[in-house]
Amino acid sequence: MRSEKIKLALISCGLGNVNRGFEVSTARLYKTLHEKSDFDVRLYSGGKHEGAKFVWNIPRDEVQKGLALISHINDRRFWEFAYGVEQISFALSLLPELFSFKPDVVWTKEVPFGYFLDAYRKSFGFKYKVIFANGGAFNPPTYKDFDYIQHLQPESYADAIKYGLPSEKNLTLTNFLYFQKSEQSRQHLRSQFGYTDSDWVVICVAAWNRYHKRIDYLIEEVAQLPDKNVKLMLCGHPEPDISYLRKLAEEKLPGRVQWLTLPEAKVHEALQAADCFVLPSLQEGLGNAMAEAALAEIPVVAHSHAASRFVLGDPKYTTDLSQNGSLAARLQSVKDSPPNNDELKKLARAVHNLFSVEALLPRFCDMVRTVNGAPPANGSHRLGNYDLRAEN
Repeated sequence: MRSEKIKLALISCGLGNVNRGFEVSTARLYKTLHEKSDFDVRLYSGGKHEGAKFVWNIPRDEVQKGLALISHINDRRFWEFAYGVEQISFALSLLPELFSFKPDVVWTKEVPFGYFLDAYRKSFGFKYKVIFANGGAFNPPTYKDFDYIQHLQPESYADAIKYGLPSEKNLTLTNFLYFQKSEQSRQHLRSQFGYTDSDWVVICVAAWNRYHKRIDYLIEEVAQLPDKNVKLMLCGHPEPDISYLRKLAEEKLPGRVQWLTLPEAKVHEALQAADCFVLPSLQEGLGNAMAEAALAEIPVVAHSHAASRFVLGDPKYTTDLSQNGSLAARLQSVKDSPPNNDELKKLARAVHNLFSVEALLPRFCDMVRTVNGAPPANGSHRLGNYDLRAEN
């Protein structure tokens, strides 16, 4: 007999293999829904992860290692090729799971995989609906054919409506965010990562690449600061151009850069140990790490884009990072005149409200029920855009 519970499948092809915001936020979503919702929710991942059903695939990192000698030709295209191999192999292996579970709703942040879901539905008669969460700042033509689009920030929603997509299939609903405050003293955390009181630590939590996260720009700009006690802590995951970036770091900042791949809790400790956070990318779908840095109550430096405007609110926290020298000047300014503690605490409270599970979970559950065709548990659901900052 078919369960009355809505069957919800969450898909993350890289979870268990890489620690991008895509994967971390999906794992966090599953944990929250598993513990606090009445859905029959299952998580399918491309690597081993607690609570997830492993689905065989060829991980992007394995493709990159196997073809490392040719990766330098075009770093971005090579990464896209490796990612594509992972997506195709994962999609083929997931098909038996779809037949077995028969989900009502499938949620994913992976555009290529979303296309597979649509093709499977047409080919095999599946009845599920697809929710695409636009975490990669994709343009409307990329996702227009999905059943429902979850936008992680308001400007993404506005782009969809301007393009002509109906409001009934679009909703602004950002990621759930938990931040673990360490019980250890800041001094202890700094020593744990090898820093002294005299060091001034710039942290960046992002994939190690040039084409999007602009780690090369970050290294060049930090190197312009004259103080040799300025250190750079890079928390992320390697991509094809890692060899170039390591060589650049050793040339520009010899002995002053750490490359760390850390679990979520350790990333939170690293943020609390640092003096300033930088996200050098010129475009972001959301930028979870930017929000986590604000919750760590350290100064945040980011380019002005849709994600930073949403997360940080006040334009004083953003600067034009498209220009050479701009980041170096901003870092020097923050180092010389850091924001006061009251200002940092105020930003942390605002960001906490914006990403609060208590506020977001009912909205997420209502979205799933709406997509499945059932009335939401708490009455009519207000679709479309809304100002989370104002409502919390």
